[in-house]
Amino acid sequence: MMSGNVNILAKLQDANADQAAQNLGAALGTGIFGLILIGVLLSLVFYLPGIIAAGRHAEPAVWILLLNLLLGWTCIGWIVALVWAIVAPSRPRLGTYSPPAAISYPPPPITGPAP
Repeated sequence: MMSGNVNILAKLQDANADQAAQNLGAALGTGIFGLILIGVLLSLVFYLPGIIAAGRHAEPAVWILLLNLLLGWTCIGWIVALVWAIVAPSRPRLGTYSPPAAISYPPPPITGPAP
């Protein structure tokens, strides 16, 4: 009778160990995904001055990005780059296309005599 209880106990411990291993694997997978997500979000926040400067077509966009790369880690450099990206003058956009006025093809037929 004692060996039967020991076998049942051993099976329960094996099942608990398997479940614990699955839980640990799921937790590590979620943890790695969470770390990657946090890393991507922090990178986007860090490069925000450069993203804003490029989006606004700011004249000193390259200098803003360079300042952000070299001094952005100091927080003061990041704030300076952000303010510079917001207040920097934008370049005029070249090659903008505006469609011509609507033209009907073929022209409508002339009906009736001219007055």
